[in-house]
Amino acid sequence: MAVKAKRIKSKQDLARAVDLAARVFSSYFTGVQQWGEVLRLDPGYSPGQTFVVERGGEFVSHVRVTLRSIRLGAQVGLLGGIGDVATHPAYRNKGYGSACLEEAIRFMEEAGCCLSALGTGRFSFYGRLGWEIAVPGCRVQLSASGPPAEALDGYSRRRFQLDEDLPAVMSLYDTYNAGRLLNVARTEGYWRRQMEFSVQPPFDGPWGYVKEDPEGFVVIVDAHRSVVAYARSRRGEERHEVVEAAARDRRAALALLAHLAEQYRHRREIVLDEPPDGMLAEVALTACGGQCTFSRSGTMVRIIDLRRLFEALAPELAARLRASELAGARGALRLVTDIGSVTLEYEGGEVSVSRGRRAPGLELPQRRLVQVVTGYRSPASVLEELGRGGDVAQARLLEVLFPRRFAHMRALDRF
Repeated sequence: MAVKAKRIKSKQDLARAVDLAARVFSSYFTGVQQWGEVLRLDPGYSPGQTFVVERGGEFVSHVRVTLRSIRLGAQVGLLGGIGDVATHPAYRNKGYGSACLEEAIRFMEEAGCCLSALGTGRFSFYGRLGWEIAVPGCRVQLSASGPPAEALDGYSRRRFQLDEDLPAVMSLYDTYNAGRLLNVARTEGYWRRQMEFSVQPPFDGPWGYVKEDPEGFVVIVDAHRSVVAYARSRRGEERHEVVEAAARDRRAALALLAHLAEQYRHRREIVLDEPPDGMLAEVALTACGGQCTFSRSGTMVRIIDLRRLFEALAPELAARLRASELAGARGALRLVTDIGSVTLEYEGGEVSVSRGRRAPGLELPQRRLVQVVTGYRSPASVLEELGRGGDVAQARLLEVLFPRRFAHMRALDRF
């Protein structure tokens, strides 16, 4: 008999589901009441986003979906984050977890998601259902003695003050992350709920299990008292870990790093949760002797709706096309995957999504296409792997539309 998962909505059922997750993930859960508070404070979650399999009146498998509005270049799309995939040990290897995930996929389709993401070490399990590593795990490390002391001149540091500094910090966040893939588009309400969590975290950390240090949220101000940079940190004994930061320009970025180095000079090193093509990473690497390290982990991503994804990406793809030698090209390309197809038409430097089926088709498994879209892998390497690199013009178009780059989701926005 096929396994069937169901969506739950009542507070009583949610408590039962959280109790299951609390028992399976006992290493970091501290109880149903505390975890319920975590879910209450997450702006992307509601009880109807939990899926379970029930056996003998008991919930035996559980999946939670958290919705995030994410940047896709200049546009915004909806991402479904997968969290707390938990199956009771006595009921594993029976397809229950897969049934919950399949029901979650149907929910994300109905909700209007274009992508889904999750963090895990169980790559083969999620790979069978379409998720693939598409966002690298990377960090930038620098010695606390690395930034030059003179970078402090003209700048001062103070603790973040919610009512006074939030508008400036929101503006910095939006400007710094403009055009990047997967960063969350935060509203003021979203920011304030994060702050509420930081002041009185119900257990060891906010969603994403990052224990933010309220004392470690600092802003850098210039001689005119304008906020030009900020950093949010987590506690650490030997290393100072910056889980989020942004700066107005390179001078402000250098001042931020210098102030962090001065404040945490007793720590062995400073670690930034920052992609290597970010401004802060560039300054850390070129002016402060920093190093970028990549881990074998990363975020797995799955395409949920091809058309929604490419309609949101179209302005970004058009901008990339106009900046290349193909700006005046005209044509169409149909991407054919195991979850459907989508046709991209381009003319006069514009890109649009159509329903045309007569365009030349290129077959790409969804798991490889999502790696190309996020910039995790170059189109050339994927086409070579699949034995489909024979059409030079087609390959060049893909290289222009999907260059190598670093999609990034901030740690404090994970699920």
